[in-house]
Amino acid sequence: MRAKQGILAVAALLAAFSVFFSAGYVTGNHRGIRTSAPVESVRQTQGDIGSTSPAVSETEPATDPPASTAESTTEPDRETQDVQTTENSRTLHPVQEIPQNVQEAVDLFNDTVNRVKSEQPKVYMTRDTLQISDVLFGKKDITSALSRLNRDDRSRKEILPVEFPVGGESWSSRLKAEAVQSAACTDGGDTLTLRIVLKPESGVPLRGQSNHGSCFSIPTNFDFLNFDIPGVKLGDLTLTYSDCSIECVIDRSSGDLIRADYHIQAHGSMQITLAAILKKDCSAVITGDTSYEIEWP
Repeated sequence: MRAKQGILAVAALLAAFSVFFSAGYVTGNHRGIRTSAPVESVRQTQGDIGSTSPAVSETEPATDPPASTAESTTEPDRETQDVQTTENSRTLHPVQEIPQNVQEAVDLFNDTVNRVKSEQPKVYMTRDTLQISDVLFGKKDITSALSRLNRDDRSRKEILPVEFPVGGESWSSRLKAEAVQSAACTDGGDTLTLRIVLKPESGVPLRGQSNHGSCFSIPTNFDFLNFDIPGVKLGDLTLTYSDCSIECVIDRSSGDLIRADYHIQAHGSMQITLAAILKKDCSAVITGDTSYEIEWP
């Protein structure tokens, strides 16, 4: 009876967690480029942006300068922030150069994804998968008993821009360079593919208050775990995020985000006490993949 109560508690915990995990699978063939290495050719260069000594800034990324007029001769500080105006008066942000260090990669990423919420294009979710694995209740593997919690939805459905990718917030990313383990760019001519891998993070990372919480859809708090199961006491939760990555495709001529893939993986552990005497260590790995396509006017 006690074991059944414990398994029910684990199932309830994982069901609650499954609501919050969204991310994306990333593929690509990149060759290494150090931060200090010069970029030989914008059109031909691809690879890892140096992550061992990035030009990290503690300040927030600079905002875009106003669109230049025909009389203006002042050059912007960053070529990626050049602006143009379309016939329908929408401001474009053409990407003139690929990022040459982690800080520039993060600046480009933040600027690009945050404009999805501010400019309100059409956003489509094309993939939403969740995989729960390695579920241990004490020494017992109960993964198969919880397989119904997994999901694999690859239908294309429109979502509100405000939900991309972090719902309920005015921002899509507040990522900082010091949170990034590595970054890589692939220049496809008309498009630029940017891949960012975050550093592992442990504890109880929260939305807007942690590295992963700055760009992934994770909880703002864990109040949703405060439920009662007779005879069951939940211990402290520990989460370890690892191998989490984001890949986005940017149109070079407009600076618009046209596709984004989010991949997140977390190992969670907690001690559960049954009938005030029997303690069981519980753990599980949750992996989520979410993909988006963006259509601009």
